[in-house]
Amino acid sequence: MTVVVRRLLRPTPTLRSGRSVRVTYVSTASAAVTLEVMRGTKVVARVAATLVPGRGRLTWNGKPKLRPGAYRLQLKAVAGDGQTATDGATLRVARG
Repeated sequence: MTVVVRRLLRPTPTLRSGRSVRVTYVSTASAAVTLEVMRGTKVVARVAATLVPGRGRLTWNGKPKLRPGAYRLQLKAVAGDGQTATDGATLRVARG
C-alpha cells in the first residue's frame, strides 16, 4: 500500500503567535504522522497522530508561543508497510 500526503497549507498562511494551525491533507492510506514546526534546523513543536485515508486535518495548538518570523511545517507520514511521504510549507508568524 502506498501512502501519499498532499496539499499541505497552500498558500503560505500568516498566523498570530499563540494561535492554532490547522493542516489539511489528502492521504491514500492510514499512516502514523508527525508534524514538526521548525525554525532553521531546530524543532520548536511536534504533534503526532494517525492519519486515515482520504481528506483530513491535523491541528497544532500554537504552543509554545512562537516569536514573529518564518517557520517551516514538515509533515511526515509512515504507513504500516514502512513507506513514507513528506510535505512541507512555510508558516509566517506575526506578533500576537
